[in-house]
Amino acid sequence: MATLPCDECEKSGPSCPAGFERPYRQPYLIGVYLATNAIADAATVVDGPDCAFFKAEFIHGKHDLGSTLLDVTGHHRILVSQVTTDDLTLSQGRRAAELARRAAQQPATTLVMVTAMPLVTITGVGHDQLVRDLQPEVDADLVAIPGRSMQGDWLAGYEDVLTLLARRLVERGGEPPADGGADRPSGVCSVSVIGYLMDRNEEDHRANVAELRRLIEGLGLELDTIWLSGQRWPEMGQALRSDILVALPMGRSAARTIAAQTGAQVVEVDLPFGLADTERFIRAVGRATGTEQQAEMMLVQELEQALPRLEWAIPHYFLGKRVALFGTPDLFGGFHQLATELGMEVIGLGCPAHRPPWLDLDGWTGVTPTFDVSPETLSRGWWRSEDRRPDIVIGTTDALKCV
Repeated sequence: MATLPCDECEKSGPSCPAGFERPYRQPYLIGVYLATNAIADAATVVDGPDCAFFKAEFIHGKHDLGSTLLDVTGHHRILVSQVTTDDLTLSQGRRAAELARRAAQQPATTLVMVTAMPLVTITGVGHDQLVRDLQPEVDADLVAIPGRSMQGDWLAGYEDVLTLLARRLVERGGEPPADGGADRPSGVCSVSVIGYLMDRNEEDHRANVAELRRLIEGLGLELDTIWLSGQRWPEMGQALRSDILVALPMGRSAARTIAAQTGAQVVEVDLPFGLADTERFIRAVGRATGTEQQAEMMLVQELEQALPRLEWAIPHYFLGKRVALFGTPDLFGGFHQLATELGMEVIGLGCPAHRPPWLDLDGWTGVTPTFDVSPETLSRGWWRSEDRRPDIVIGTTDALKCV
């Protein structure tokens, strides 16, 4: 609810159209579920009421047709303790512990995350201690995820999972795999990419993962793993043997956690989206790995292929058009620069989330992103004037409902 007078009518509360807005933001738990969905052999236990289970349906079969969070035989990867206010004080996490034990005993599960809804969190149940007590009894790795539904949204949930999984890798021994990279060709630098937002197991993201792999291997480097990319939990452990950790915005904390143990070099880069950000990505990785010459050769080859394909389309589809993007903040910089290069005017950037701490807007010269996506804010902003409305809107179906 707005607490300050509106810039337009100088009123506040119910008398102002902005007094009661409906910002569209997905909750913290959705981010945890998206991370679970992107790790093929992971399960998540939620200590909370049964409504937490139905949040999995936001992803499975809707946002992601390739999701395996739910299973027709009942072997779901999202398990909920279904505690109520009547039995909450008596449970004290015991239901969640039993669900975690059962999940960890499934042959296909090697990672179980345990988190909680605010209803349980405020009672002081210690899920981190629960996980520590249960770990010696099971082979699967157990990781406690803080119940931060009142403090963070879905982006924070996803980022927290990455950081805590990195911490678990370090805690369980912190040593690289037994082969120590013995199968690696002599003199070849190994790289892991940390922080890719894999929000569904469909071909758009599979293509993005394949492109990240192509860019890394195109420099003559060995790619150990991409966090997250639909892989299994044991494969994610390959990050412990990497010489270089390429940290995308949502993976910087996780990369630093791993590097503090292994001594790997962390290279912080933006998502290679658009020509300019891809160029910076390749050059940054090239500098860190001593493959600057290969990087420059690769850039020449890539631009020779990409530019002719774009040139003919610019006057027909892009030039002079106004465009708006509903997307994740890691796309903002690359999208704005790409659209400008194509002769478009970016009149709006929006994300259905709070502004993440890693998004640096210092020196930002483009349109100011909005993190309060609602029909009300759009009507006072992007849609305020009919002659300034976008010709093209890119975004999810839920965000487009606001339009």
